[in-house]
Amino acid sequence: MTIAAHSTAPGPVGLKDKSVLAHADSRRRRLVTGSGLTSADEERDATLPTITRGQLAQHCTPQDCWIAIKGLVYDLSAYLPTHPGGDLMLQAAGMDGTHIFITTHPQAVMTSLLESQSFSERFCVGKLPQTEESDRKFCDPFHNELQQEVEAYFRRTGLPMRDLPAMYVKSVLIWCYIITMWTLAIIHQSIWLAMLTGVGCAMNGMCLMHDTNHGGFTRHAWLLRLSNFLGCLTGISTPVWRVNHQMMHHNDTNGKDDLDVHNYPLLRHSPSDPRLWAHRFQHLYAIPLYCMGALNLCVSYLIRFIKLRNVSRIDRVLSTSGSLAQFGVFLLLPVWTSGSLAFGICMFMTYLFGAGAVLFNIFAVNHLAVDLQEHSNVWSRNQIITTTDYATDSLFWLHFTGGLNHQTIHHMFPSICHIHYRELTPILRRLCIKHNIPYNCCDSFADAFRKHLHFLWQMGHSD
Repeated sequence: MTIAAHSTAPGPVGLKDKSVLAHADSRRRRLVTGSGLTSADEERDATLPTITRGQLAQHCTPQDCWIAIKGLVYDLSAYLPTHPGGDLMLQAAGMDGTHIFITTHPQAVMTSLLESQSFSERFCVGKLPQTEESDRKFCDPFHNELQQEVEAYFRRTGLPMRDLPAMYVKSVLIWCYIITMWTLAIIHQSIWLAMLTGVGCAMNGMCLMHDTNHGGFTRHAWLLRLSNFLGCLTGISTPVWRVNHQMMHHNDTNGKDDLDVHNYPLLRHSPSDPRLWAHRFQHLYAIPLYCMGALNLCVSYLIRFIKLRNVSRIDRVLSTSGSLAQFGVFLLLPVWTSGSLAFGICMFMTYLFGAGAVLFNIFAVNHLAVDLQEHSNVWSRNQIITTTDYATDSLFWLHFTGGLNHQTIHHMFPSICHIHYRELTPILRRLCIKHNIPYNCCDSFADAFRKHLHFLWQMGHSD
């Protein structure tokens, strides 16, 4: 039985067969605890209506929001207004949101929610084809043990996972820096100060905007809105970023659909890509190309934002107003104060150059290196073997990059504020040893960057 692609309902579509509901509940319980599916589960899955991924993708708006979680499909349109995480859930509308679900909810919440018969009865509408593939991907004892130990750490210390006073102070300091640098750049008409402003905007993206859209900054709705507006003000359309980064990059890191990694048309990052003569020099021209990445991001995200459907009304208003404010503050203001269009464009491009120089050179080292090209069908293990950390004892790199030097633990727990990562990484290391999973880490950023350049050289010289 297959649900037609065009079929919709005014409210949540529920499964009425109680035996099917009981099966769905027991199935979720075994998947949450990591015990896996039994043959009885697989037999009873045949009684659920099948929804193809193409059909799922058509239900991707705030009014018609379907999300797949561990093989089952839920119509969460009516649940969206009461969701404790607000409309962040919309990023998974019309897609498989399992990795978002398991990395943003404690095990107790997952168990209580997915074992709830009333939840299944109200919202479950069917299953994805080949659900056993999804089950194998997300059913991993290593990840379950890691999650238990991290939750135990927070119970033991009594620290909050987000809404940290230190993060509030850090955010204010970042924006004081941005405002001061840009004001001085306008007064002195200095392109060097404009570049330093771009560095501050990069820090806002890595620290504040990144944590906010992963749910790691705050639970307060007004602060979330403000942070998203400021993210758009610095050139990043947050609704598009959520889809690119959280739904594609975090779901299948280094995979063919990972636009965070494979977003440089002039670079060869995979043996499956055709090798051109210019790629022999990509280790030389990659750095200036990365510096132009912020401009590419602004343009491509603006185009995608216009086409994006899974955006709430308030997010659309905030993103639009933030983008307009960006052009007003960083382009029109220097044009007006200097009386020169050419100088205004130069200031705008220089600010973007400064942001790109920081953002993309830091992004590149985490996933593009010679020893990170393997791929695992188990989600949690794939996050580890396709990622490298660096300088994990350094407070400077922790705060400057927003915890991107602890990229692996971030991928496992993106909804935890990055200020905690320095204490969580040793837990990850220990369990990687226990489960015989290779953990990649460089002593410094310079070491990680050298490995990245060597990877680019290798991709440019060999098939």
